[in-house]
Amino acid sequence: MGQMERWLSLWIEEQRRRHLPVSTLLIQAQARRLFAQLQQEQGDDAQAETFGASNGWFARFKARHHLLLTDEPAVADAQAAACYPSVLCHILEEGCSSSQQVFDMDETGLSWKRLPGRMLLALEGAARPGPKAPKDHLTLLLGANAAGDFRLKPLLVSPSENPRVLRLWSGAPTAAAG
Repeated sequence: MGQMERWLSLWIEEQRRRHLPVSTLLIQAQARRLFAQLQQEQGDDAQAETFGASNGWFARFKARHHLLLTDEPAVADAQAAACYPSVLCHILEEGCSSSQQVFDMDETGLSWKRLPGRMLLALEGAARPGPKAPKDHLTLLLGANAAGDFRLKPLLVSPSENPRVLRLWSGAPTAAAG
């Protein structure tokens, strides 16, 4: 088992080095493959040890190898991003577009009423099971043109036509898309 975990740890490092996504299910499947391969190489058909790569095993594996999995965004194409500024300059020089027509936009989040993550909020048995939708989070879309002479009004991105966060502000400019 120790040899399989060392191989698995090396495999995870290789995936990360190559900027390939690694998930819990992918790691568990690779662990099962490595275990079967190791059993076949050792020729231990008599022992026929079974290994299911359970969630419990995976939690212990993460603790033993100090593995931290996070939801990372997809890796962008660095080569295309590096050459894009020259492509954009060429487009602007040709006169196809002006810097007043080129916009940059970004989204940002605001947690306006967030409590500390380690706070005890309810007595035992009072909490309801299942995830709750965050009602204290805003997502804003901001934008401006490349010339710097025009800024778009911030746009509130919300799944609700009447966001709870704005219920007391009747003069809020809103635009909803369904």
